[in-house]
Amino acid sequence: MPKCADLSHLSTHDLEAVAKALDRGLLAAHLTAGRLAAAGLAIDHKAVAAALADLPPEALAPVLQAALAERRAHRPRAELVWTGPEPAFSPTRSFGVRPSHGPYSTP
Repeated sequence: MPKCADLSHLSTHDLEAVAKALDRGLLAAHLTAGRLAAAGLAIDHKAVAAALADLPPEALAPVLQAALAERRAHRPRAELVWTGPEPAFSPTRSFGVRPSHGPYSTP
């Protein structure tokens, strides 16, 4: 039984690039740093080859897709937090309110 690939230290960009190259047929089984470089991928060739070296060829694409799906599921959401003082007025307006004068006013 092959060892479990540790993909935790690889960037999402690297995993996506290898998955796309496999899908397009640019990479063959038994990935090596040389084959990754020859495919023209802008990734950390040595780290990716070392992490995926022990996987059987038929497991490469499913393992990469599973790892990417897991990362997308746990991606932190952006949150906007205002820590400043409350302004006396707001320089913004609702798009539902039309101005009474100017180029966007109603006649």
